[in-house]
Amino acid sequence: MHLYKKEPERRDIELARNSVSALNFELKKEFGNLKDPKMILWAGDFHLHQIEPYQKEIDRKYEKIDCSRQLELCLEEINTLQVEPLAVILGGDITDNSFRGEWMEFRRLIEKTGFNKITIPLFGNHEHTYSMDAKEMDLIWRDMGISSWTRIEDPNEYFYSVVFGDYKLIILDTVSSNGNMMSDAQRSFLRDEVIDSSHNILIFQHKHIMPALNWLDEGIFRDKGMVDIIDSSEKVLGVFSGHTHKSSLWNYRDKVYGSFPAVCYGIGDKTGWGGIILDQEKIVKIFIKDICTESYDDCAGFRLQQGSFKFLESEDFEKSPLLNPEFWCRKAE
Repeated sequence: MHLYKKEPERRDIELARNSVSALNFELKKEFGNLKDPKMILWAGDFHLHQIEPYQKEIDRKYEKIDCSRQLELCLEEINTLQVEPLAVILGGDITDNSFRGEWMEFRRLIEKTGFNKITIPLFGNHEHTYSMDAKEMDLIWRDMGISSWTRIEDPNEYFYSVVFGDYKLIILDTVSSNGNMMSDAQRSFLRDEVIDSSHNILIFQHKHIMPALNWLDEGIFRDKGMVDIIDSSEKVLGVFSGHTHKSSLWNYRDKVYGSFPAVCYGIGDKTGWGGIILDQEKIVKIFIKDICTESYDDCAGFRLQQGSFKFLESEDFEKSPLLNPEFWCRKAE
């Protein structure tokens, strides 16, 4: 693949859209067995570039990947879902440097695909490559024209919450303000949002706080204060992230911790997107869907993906030798 040189043809789009049929069948069957089913989708790690000429030297891996093509096919697949999601979480690293042209490339693809789902953005480390000017980001947000996006007060730490019926979605920013820990302001926000909440809570952030078993675990988000807040509430159902470019799923203290795959390229995994199925205050199932296209895995090189999907099975983190007792603890026997 080459940057901006391989836009999908009609046949590519048809294959991607047709690959969703098996997932649609399974979702219809799954929802038929539930009393009050809801679904939230995740698509992240787009690493979009603006239209050439580019503003800085291209990283070596982006000479192999057409990030816009990957996202376009991802959006076409989500458009084909027959179950309407509450929202689509845009899981960070939407852009590669948070340049205006990169955000405008996202808008171009939204318009090109006719994508009309409710989207909820969060910031990843690539949105924090450079210090962002609040006025400039506010102008970008206005130019994006997406009504569901919460306005930015401080682009260098973008966190907020939204409510959909019985569910509160808490959007955190894993910018490293103090090592791999959140700021005092953001931790206070999280505590206030969690304590005495009448809503069932799902937390979304870019960096993962549990291992995904690739080299990005070196930068895992270690904040014991955050873990203690999560543990203090029975209303928190799960914590979900991206960043790893690899899927993983853990169960810890009756809560789910998941990482979703990346749209642009994998690191020991296929490219894709995923979803969370909810019913009556519980997470029922979590699935991932491979994008039906030629994709790139930083470990294995190019691969042709057939667009398959699977439900993830969680591992018990308390029984894992990866549990770091400085941040986590096992239940007393």
